[in-house]
Amino acid sequence: MKPSRFFSIALVSVAALAASRAHAETTKDAHAESHPAKPRSAMKADDFRKLVEKKIAAVKSAIEKKLDHHGVTAERRAKIRHFVDVAATEVRTAANKALADGIVSKEEAQKVRALAEQLRGKVRDQIRMEKSAKSSSSGEKRVKAGDKKKPAKKTGETRPAVRASADDQGE
Repeated sequence: MKPSRFFSIALVSVAALAASRAHAETTKDAHAESHPAKPRSAMKADDFRKLVEKKIAAVKSAIEKKLDHHGVTAERRAKIRHFVDVAATEVRTAANKALADGIVSKEEAQKVRALAEQLRGKVRDQIRMEKSAKSSSSGEKRVKAGDKKKPAKKTGETRPAVRASADDQGE
């Protein structure tokens, strides 16, 4: 291969590489312009309040949907709604503390999120305890649809242990 041919091939490949990099940078810049840089460390108070209310509304609608799907009684629905409302009030109180200075820092938002997760577990435990207390007070055990167990034997019933022999029958 002649040296001039080698240099021309190298020159063309370098030019192509430079053109592709320039194209990538302009594409990257155009993409960055469509998404302005937002500081992820802080949030305005109004935006955070809207976000908290939106999440609370989403949780409530999901719970309502599940209550409808499972056919929960009106009395039990009221108790569950009460548990959720108490937890939502606590989350709102924590959010209002974070909103006091007008800007919510990342750490404050994380504290509110952690509290919301703790309260979610607390609500689930309250519902579970209320449900188990109700089922244990009625004295009935829940049987799944697929589980068909034989009724328990009565304590007074016993089977004869041994068949009567032929000699005993003749007497």
